[in-house]
Formats: sequence, C-alpha cells, structure tokens
Amino acid sequence: MRRRFLGNNHTNVATSLNNLSLAVFRLAKFEEAEAYQTEALDIRKRLLRNTNLDVGRSLINLAMVQWVRGNFAGAEARTAEALKVFRSEVSDEHPDIASLQNNLASMLGKKGELEEAEALHRKTLEVRRRLLNGQHADIAYSLTHLAVVLTASGKLDEAQTNLLEALDMERKLSLGDHSNAADTLWALEMVVAKKGDFAAAETNLLEALELRKKLLGAKDPDVAEALDALAIVTVMRGDTDWAKGMLVEAMEINKEHVNLIPLLYHVNKTMPELRSEEHAARAVGRRDAHAVGHSTGLGGQRQA
Repeated sequence: MRRRFLGNNHTNVATSLNNLSLAVFRLAKFEEAEAYQTEALDIRKRLLRNTNLDVGRSLINLAMVQWVRGNFAGAEARTAEALKVFRSEVSDEHPDIASLQNNLASMLGKKGELEEAEALHRKTLEVRRRLLNGQHADIAYSLTHLAVVLTASGKLDEAQTNLLEALDMERKLSLGDHSNAADTLWALEMVVAKKGDFAAAETNLLEALELRKKLLGAKDPDVAEALDALAIVTVMRGDTDWAKGMLVEAMEINKEHVNLIPLLYHVNKTMPELRSEEHAARAVGRRDAHAVGHSTGLGGQRQA
C-alpha cells in the first residue's frame, strides 16, 4: 500500500520493509527477511545520512538475518558498520553501543579471535557496570559472554568467578527462571567439566536442562542440545547407560538439532547400534547456526 502511494523512494516504505522483514524472520523465512531488509537499508542509505540511526538499525537487523543464514562475514561487517554509525551519533556510554560491542565480540569469538573478543567484552562489561550501577541483568549477561571467551582461552578460574557472579545476580534479580540463567548454567557446566569436576558439571547441566524444559517445553531443540551435552559428562564419569538414554531422547526431539561433535562422540562410544551417515549428515551445519541464539543474541534493539 505505501509503495503504491509513495513510490520506492520514501522512508515510510523503508519502515514497512523493515517491519515486514522482522515479521517473516519470526516465521523462519530467512531468505525473504534478508531481501526485505536489504531493500530497506538501500532506501535508507539513499534518503538519509549514512550516520542516521535508522540506517544503523537496518544494519543490525540485516546482520541478524545474515548470521542465521550462515553468512558470518557479512553479519560481522554489518555489525561493525552499525557500531560505527551509532558511535557517530551517540556517546560511547550509550546502552546501544555496549550491546553492539557485545555482539561484535561474540562474532569475533566464534571466529577464534579470542584476544579481540575478550577486549571488547571487557569494555562492554566496564561500561555496563558504570551505567547500571550494581545488580542488573545486562551486567550478568556481559559476565556470561566474557566467561565464554575466557573459557575458550583456557582462563578457567576467572571464567568460573564471572559465571558465579552472573548466576548470583540473576537469582537475586529473580531471573532464575529466565533463559539467560539457563545459558549461565550451561557456560558454568563447560568450565567445571574442563576442570575435570564432572560431578559439579552434571549438577549444573541438570539444573540448566530442567530450566530449559520449564521455559521452552520438553520438545524444544535447546532441550535436545542440553540432553546431548549432559550425555557427554555422564560418559566421562562412566555412566554410559544414562548417556545412551539421554541421546535417544535428544534424537527423538529433533535429530537436526543435535550438535555434531557430541552426537558423533556418543554414537561411536556408547551407541554403535545407532551409528549411521544419516545421523551425522543431519547434524552437519547446525552447530554454528544454533550457537547464535545462545551467544550472540541478535534481534530487536537489545543486541547483547
């Protein structure tokens, strides 16, 4: 309707395209979402200054779609460009700057650029502590994301300290039944497992599993992933029968959402009767896409 009356070169048309992109994105129509958002961005860049915040918002939304579609280089470039736009228009102390820095840091971490990711996460955490003063969900969120990078870098003690602080903060803020708390528990499980404390890892992951089931339902793909990770820990402490049961449950939820590495580990070590090329093939390519939801948190204005 707007395009018919206003033509293709109007900011209101760009707004409609942006909203349509977000709507079809929620329906998992990612190719359509990218096409609409690309057109919205093109219109806004033609009609507005390149430093206009609406241009920045279109860049953020386009990065979100590109990341989910597996175009990680494009998503990183769009996020960096959006960060440049926002820095030209608002103070470095602005919450949106912190959120964009957090996103970019998560993308760098996924690429293995751990030093750069750690530096950006530390900067984001410092800004949020200064702005939010005390107990806040965004501070806990930054603590968790920094801890993920620290874990990958082998800085396990600091990672565990950050995660315990984040978890304590989330519980004090009554966020114990929130997906962020489940992610914090998940990250803590990875730290204690790397330290060899499989009993503690199992306890943390069981809590994360129950929380995900409560929040998302027993058949959600995130529940399958939690079951799969829990199976790793139980195998490491020698309980292969329980691991087998969890993997069967995970695969019944949705084979496509079972992480490739744990899947192959369990199929080969504990479940030879389920070994097949089909199981491995269905898992290939899902790992990185699934990680976005947990670690990058793209979408909307809270890009943390």
